[in-house]
Amino acid sequence: MAREIRVARGVGRPGVTGDGQARREVQPTTIEEARREIESTRGRISGTLDAIELRLQEKREDLRNRLDVLRPVRRRIRSSVWPSLGIAFGTGVVLGMLRRGGGREARRGAQRHELSAGEREQLRRWRAERRKRLEQRARATRRRGRSMFAQLRSALSRAVIDGLTDRARRMRG
Repeated sequence: MAREIRVARGVGRPGVTGDGQARREVQPTTIEEARREIESTRGRISGTLDAIELRLQEKREDLRNRLDVLRPVRRRIRSSVWPSLGIAFGTGVVLGMLRRGGGREARRGAQRHELSAGEREQLRRWRAERRKRLEQRARATRRRGRSMFAQLRSALSRAVIDGLTDRARRMRG
C-alpha cells in the first residue's frame, strides 16, 4: 500500500512551518499510529485550551480589579470604623431630613390652611396620579434590579460591618 503525502502551500495553513517551508504530513498507516496521533492532538488541544482558560481567568481578575472602584473606600472604612460609622449616621440623618420635605413648622403651616372643595378635589386627583407614577417607577425598578443608591448603601454598610467585625475579633483575640 502506498503512503499518501500531502504538501500544503502558503503560510498559516496546516503543513507549513513557521519559516514558510512546506512540511510533509504523513498519514498514519496503522490503527495504533492513528490512535497515537489522536492522543497527541488531544494533548496539544488540551494544553492550548488550558492556556486560553488561564489567560481568560487572568483577564477577568484584572477587569474586576479595575472595575472595583469602591475598594479604596472599603479599605478606608475598615481602617477607621468609628469615624466612618459617624459619617454614615450623619449622612443618613441629613438625607432623611431632606427627603422628608421639612420639619414640624412646614407641617403645621400646611394644617392651618383650609382648602376649598375644588382645591381638595384637585389635590385628590394629583395624589392619585402621583401614586400611580410611583407604583410604575417601583415596578420598573424591581425589573431593573437595585438602584445605584441601594447598591452604594449596601456596599458601605457591608464595609462598616466588616470593619466592626474585624475590630471585635482583634479585641477578643
